[in-house]
Amino acid sequence: MHNSSDIENSGPIKDPVTKLVRCLGTTLILLLLALTAFSLIVWLILHPSLPEFHVKSLSVSNASISMEFTVENPSWKVNLRFSGFEVVLLHKNCEISRGFVEDFSLSSGKRMKVKWINGGIKRGKMKMDFSKKQVNFDVKMNGVAWFRAGKWINQEKSVQVLCKNLKVEFTNNVEGNLLISTGEIDCSVFSPDS
Repeated sequence: MHNSSDIENSGPIKDPVTKLVRCLGTTLILLLLALTAFSLIVWLILHPSLPEFHVKSLSVSNASISMEFTVENPSWKVNLRFSGFEVVLLHKNCEISRGFVEDFSLSSGKRMKVKWINGGIKRGKMKMDFSKKQVNFDVKMNGVAWFRAGKWINQEKSVQVLCKNLKVEFTNNVEGNLLISTGEIDCSVFSPDS
């Protein structure tokens, strides 16, 4: 028969090492959860918007192609760095020219001009009708954007830019310039990582 005092005294183990391990384990788990929640909240507050791209000018000739576009960082708390931006000039989905833009950085809430100059067009690949004196081009850009808030929060996203229906008027069969009535042409920007 069991003594009633034995039942009352049989509580949880009071080993100090076991208590310490449980306490440290619980503290580490709570600390990890708190740090994760804090990082998530900070990132949601600072969540970066994709940059905005606008074409300001496009000149096409046998000798060279030059395009000037502006990049705007709509995020007020996040800086941007762009690398490996490839630019492809297309006419009716046929590649006319391909090149790269040098890496560049853009501070939060700022706007900057970027210039791309490349060799002349590959006329053999394109059948342009110069009788209309106007040719539509598309520009595709692909690269990596680094979003950085402070020293410890950063994110890398693949960014794709598409500028459609850039109407270039040719004054002769050799040189043409972009027709812009509004000052600049907006481009579509998206990220397959989003």
